[in-house]
Amino acid sequence: MALLDFPHKKRKGEFRREPISEIDKFNQSVGQIRVLLNKLSDGNFDVIEGKLLKDFDYNPSLLYELMKIIFMKATTEMSFMEIYVRLCVTLFRKFNDRDNVEMNFRKLLLTRCEKQFYRMLKVEQEDRRSRRASMEESGLARNVGNETGHKSEFNKQMLAIFDESEIKKRQKDQMFGNMHLIVELYKYDQIKSGILTTCIDDMFEEVNGQNIEILCQMVLKLSHHVVKTSRA
Repeated sequence: MALLDFPHKKRKGEFRREPISEIDKFNQSVGQIRVLLNKLSDGNFDVIEGKLLKDFDYNPSLLYELMKIIFMKATTEMSFMEIYVRLCVTLFRKFNDRDNVEMNFRKLLLTRCEKQFYRMLKVEQEDRRSRRASMEESGLARNVGNETGHKSEFNKQMLAIFDESEIKKRQKDQMFGNMHLIVELYKYDQIKSGILTTCIDDMFEEVNGQNIEILCQMVLKLSHHVVKTSRA
């Protein structure tokens, strides 16, 4: 029976594919970049690096998405920090358009680092002032409670202040991850010391176990870098 008797049937290879929109192409590329970065490790660094550089036709929007993904992963996956920084240094050399900031990976990343740090630093400083104000009020509340024989509500107030949501905790962890990323970029002479000084000064604003640990890690990395540089 002739194929023409069944117009709904077509020969193999004759099916027409709908053209992919630019938005779909963009989302597809972003998804592929995410997959590659999720596989990144010391063992396959050269392979993944090569694919990221050669397999994509970068424009300002796609390069910006690449920067955002790397920034997020570098500041939240501390064990892979040095690998991501190595990749960043390569991307600094590859995308180094001095006349077009949107195609300058170094400027994109450093701007992101600084904006994110100062934005989150402002939030941290406001929280710090709030805690200190609450502690001062609690002293007055205890005195009043002792004088009147009523139980102070201070403990409930402090629980409300320190019981941070998971989102807030992750934001704070990312701020500290951002600090470590800044240190790593400084070691590669990719960032000025001003923001680094601000990081260290902020650690001294509130002395606690977490801040001391982070400060020690930062100073240790910097001291190793200084020793290595002096010997070179």
